[in-house]
This record gives sequence, structure tokens and C-alpha cells, in this order.
Amino acid sequence: MDQPRQLMQDIVILPFYFPIPGAGFPAVNALVIQAAETVPVDTGMGIGIPAFMEALEQIPTRGRGRVG
Repeated sequence: MDQPRQLMQDIVILPFYFPIPGAGFPAVNALVIQAAETVPVDTGMGIGIPAFMEALEQIPTRGRGRVG
């Protein structure tokens, strides 16, 4: 999993690439929408959960600490 990065003003992406033989490395990303209530949107496959949780914990929320 790559480091989280700001995609737009209120959206952070948690990029992850899953190797599929013969198809390359398609993106399986998760997003965090930073609004009045911070909302993580996991579009992943359940692979790399420890790395996902570590990345999620790095993202600050608005007014209440961190996401994780």
C-alpha cells in the first residue's frame, strides 16, 4: 500500500495495487471523505488489512483526532 495522499480538498485516497498475473497491477483504492463526519469508503478486496488500517490511522479528521 502506498502512502495516503490528498486527492481533492475533502478527499484522501489510500492507494493499493493488487498484482494479477497477465493483467498487471490494477488499483484497489479506498477513500476517506472529510466532511462534518469523516467517512471511510473501502472499495478494497480485504487484502492487506493491516497496512490499510495503519494508513487509515494516519489521516486526521475534522475536529476529532484521527479516522482509525
